[in-house]
Amino acid sequence: MDRPPNATLNYLRRNPMKSIQRHQIICLESGKAYKVLSNRHLALYGLTSREYKKKWGIPLRTPLSARSLSAQRRKVAKERGLGQHLVAWRAKQAEHRDQQSETS
Repeated sequence: MDRPPNATLNYLRRNPMKSIQRHQIICLESGKAYKVLSNRHLALYGLTSREYKKKWGIPLRTPLSARSLSAQRRKVAKERGLGQHLVAWRAKQAEHRDQQSETS
């Protein structure tokens, strides 16, 4: 992957949310562009994804992937009804816990 010029990398380090772009994410440690910042890549710098986000001020719920990839994953999840499956599963778990507490 390509590296942005030093001036661009310095700008991105001051504005870390700008490093998450439509078709790439720029690693603020190495300056390289990727589709996804993997845990394996971040481990090269002694960081987890959580530590990386905290270090650079990126919200913890923000994915470390290109925006187009995140949008594609979101679309597939909605088509498969994953959100509805999760809601149903959580309701079933809560019901099961209630039944367990009643018998105790």
